[in-house]
Amino acid sequence: SFHSVAAAQATVLAELGMVSFMLDTRGMPFRAKNVRQAAYGDLANVPLEDHVAVVRQLCERHVFLDSTRVAIYGQSGGGYAAARGLFEHGDTFSVGVSVCGNHDSSLYSAVWAEKYCGPGATAGQASGAFAHKLEGKLLLISGDMDENVHVSQTLGVVDALVRANRDFELLIV
Repeated sequence: SFHSVAAAQATVLAELGMVSFMLDTRGMPFRAKNVRQAAYGDLANVPLEDHVAVVRQLCERHVFLDSTRVAIYGQSGGGYAAARGLFEHGDTFSVGVSVCGNHDSSLYSAVWAEKYCGPGATAGQASGAFAHKLEGKLLLISGDMDENVHVSQTLGVVDALVRANRDFELLIV
């Protein structure tokens, strides 16, 4: 299941000396209606803002955490968030790994975008539009690992990063 995979990933990161956490943000499914709908129409920003707030609070409370060395990782929607984290919150995240990111919901299933974001909510959310703001180190990974997100989503971000003369790493599997 998803949670056992996430737990295994967290264990590997801990063995490497890293602190990791998974956060259920506003907008997550299977929560109370007011929590689930808090990000309706702004799924691009609200969950990421929750991550930024938690990282900042944890770094303030725990002296062993280095606020200058915070990474963000995700796949599919999380891959989108990882890239956007470095595009929009480079003051919080210094490294990002974006795996099969759903970087442009207008190229994804219309049913999904309209259900979770509302009609027309895909306008202005594509990662490529923010690529010029990249801060930190970004690794983009894509290929055929996600049957829902085509590799063209990542290649669109690659094109925007190249046009913006930003350094990044790319791995196509």
